[in-house]
Amino acid sequence: MVGKATVFDKVLDDSNAEICPDEPSTEIKLDESRGVIQWYEALKNDTSLYIEINANAILSANTQTLTTPDDLLFEHIKYYKAKVKNGVCPAVISNIVPVRTCKLYDFVPNALTPGTNNQNSFWDIAKLKLSSRSTVTVFNRYGIEVFSQKGDYFKTNNWEGDGLPAGTYYYIIERNDGINKEPIKGDLTIMR
Repeated sequence: MVGKATVFDKVLDDSNAEICPDEPSTEIKLDESRGVIQWYEALKNDTSLYIEINANAILSANTQTLTTPDDLLFEHIKYYKAKVKNGVCPAVISNIVPVRTCKLYDFVPNALTPGTNNQNSFWDIAKLKLSSRSTVTVFNRYGIEVFSQKGDYFKTNNWEGDGLPAGTYYYIIERNDGINKEPIKGDLTIMR
């Protein structure tokens, strides 16, 4: 009998379980490993219609692990299930496993006070969950680029203004995630 599908130490059908785009792929494991496992994904969130994905997923036909795709989108749910066939016995179908992706935040702080110990000492845009496909560009008042990085830079680094003088700067954040076509634009005031 097929057990509950789990992802490492958390159950994917827990309403709090979620993964974010451009984070390391998530593995869904079945407790049952005997027999040949076929993995299926619902078409367009229609949990009544599934297609087999073994040929497209990073797994072999007899493994108990499915690796989620790297093209996950924000605020989206993918539905998976597995069918286990052992010899001539009828196939047993697993529970439907929803994989939820994290919410999309678009709040960007508009003040930066480098060299202080307050909450604005660096430009904190980590909650935007930007990917390596995203770009962040900051311009001075003359339209000259003064800073540019890929979005995943902000997962592990803090930008403190790179010694720029006090003043108002302008940013453009391009998500390049396939959903959000409009860039996030705004102003950023550096105070010293």
